[in-house]
Amino acid sequence: MNTADILRENPNVQIVYEGVKKKDEKTVYKKGKPVPAIVFGVEKKLSKEDLKKGKIPVLPKKLGEKPTDVIEVGKIKALKAEPQQGKWRPIKAGISVGHCDITAGTLGAVVVPVGDLEKLSASKSNIFSRFWKWLMNLLFDDDPEQTPDPEYPPGDDDIPSGNYLIVSNAHVLNNENQGCKGDPIIQPGAYDGGILPDDAIAEVYEAVPLSIKGTNYVDVALGRVYGDIECKLGQYGGLPIKSPLLDARVGTKVCKTGRTTFYTEGKITGTNAASRIEYDCGNLIFEKQIVIESANPYPFSQGGDSGSLIMDMDGRPVALLFAGSDVITLANPISLVMDSLKTKFTFW
Repeated sequence: MNTADILRENPNVQIVYEGVKKKDEKTVYKKGKPVPAIVFGVEKKLSKEDLKKGKIPVLPKKLGEKPTDVIEVGKIKALKAEPQQGKWRPIKAGISVGHCDITAGTLGAVVVPVGDLEKLSASKSNIFSRFWKWLMNLLFDDDPEQTPDPEYPPGDDDIPSGNYLIVSNAHVLNNENQGCKGDPIIQPGAYDGGILPDDAIAEVYEAVPLSIKGTNYVDVALGRVYGDIECKLGQYGGLPIKSPLLDARVGTKVCKTGRTTFYTEGKITGTNAASRIEYDCGNLIFEKQIVIESANPYPFSQGGDSGSLIMDMDGRPVALLFAGSDVITLANPISLVMDSLKTKFTFW
């Protein structure tokens, strides 16, 4: 029996992932190393009597060669809006956004289509001419530019207007499966006071459909920003986003900026997770997900943080936040996010 089958047959199980064994909320070690385990996250821990009364299957003590562990995580839901963020111009990562017919979620990042970046590189990447310009400024200008760096991302002014995309969840930008290409996206989201036409910033450009009966791997969509809307690349604080971290592991420290809980830090506690997620359109099954827990007493995410870009502490994208409970956060691995979209993009 695979993990998706366990989710479908046991309504109390919310998530199954590869993690480590814990006792009294502390990691169990053997020979100095954490004991690997298949972790079952249940909505509520039940006694043997309650399991029998509810005709709920008893969870196995081992799956394959690995022991199992059971933790209580509550019900996992697609994270939707709580009131907070306002109107931001230029638009940037971590702010309130949404399809015109939903409440609100988070704008994960402003990104650039690969084709547009290649055109930009062809016209802007002559490092000799940039160096010459810098040298002339140094000699004849009281306020010279910084030394040009061919590896550093271009400035926001280097990319023509109308050539930006925004990335977030499909349930944020495309109203789950209800939206259509060209539908308006507003900032802030409607729950935060955004209205049409005044706050329209983009249109639905591409969305990966959510499967109600099948298995899902991502909840992601792109919006194309209108040409008259100013954009800010990089992280919320203005730092550049680095190349994605494609191999996130248990123990990796991460952070995110979302419209509800703003900046939070956590660590990856599970990978390859299969989970049941509650959406408006039904309970959907997801596989190959990342599990994150907060690094402090405060939650890593809450309703309205969906769509946040999760990064490691060096600013490398790790995953796209899309769901969670009071205890854990779930996110799509960034490699699956980028592979699932027909439109290829870069973070600068």
